[in-house]
Amino acid sequence: METLNEKLADAFNEIADLMAILNENGFKIRAYRDAARRLKEDIHELTKADMDKKELMKIPKIGDALADKMIEFSETGRMEYLEKLRNQIPQPVRDMLDIPHLGPNRVRDLFQKLNIQNKQDLLKHANNGDIAALDGFGDKLVESILGAIESGQEKKKTPQPRRRRTDREKTDRTH
Repeated sequence: METLNEKLADAFNEIADLMAILNENGFKIRAYRDAARRLKEDIHELTKADMDKKELMKIPKIGDALADKMIEFSETGRMEYLEKLRNQIPQPVRDMLDIPHLGPNRVRDLFQKLNIQNKQDLLKHANNGDIAALDGFGDKLVESILGAIESGQEKKKTPQPRRRRTDREKTDRTH
């Protein structure tokens, strides 16, 4: 069962991906990625009882806006900002993030420069050479993408690193 930390981290990573596709501010994207990493690796397991804004802001990499989103998520199970971003990018475009070798920046290029809206468009443009002609792409990358699509391969979910116990947790275990 996914913990609140994992759910929040997944939401923040998705926000960062969608912001990258929309070519948003790189510093904000990095802030969401850093917060997600911190939630997965460095802090104790959060519960609804921990959702106090002042306390959340004591966590490194968690500022005012991120704390608000964490509280909203813990209370409602959703984030309005994430929903807003999802509504700006068609689902089939978001699904391309699951294809190996395609991260948010490459998906953005395909979506904005070639108006690729789904896997079928991706296959068509890959086969006629449009994708290989884009900066940052090439024949070898296109072959890898086509191979992944044809074999039904999706990105592997990276195993979560073992979370370090906090001093509070270490103390709790000894008493």
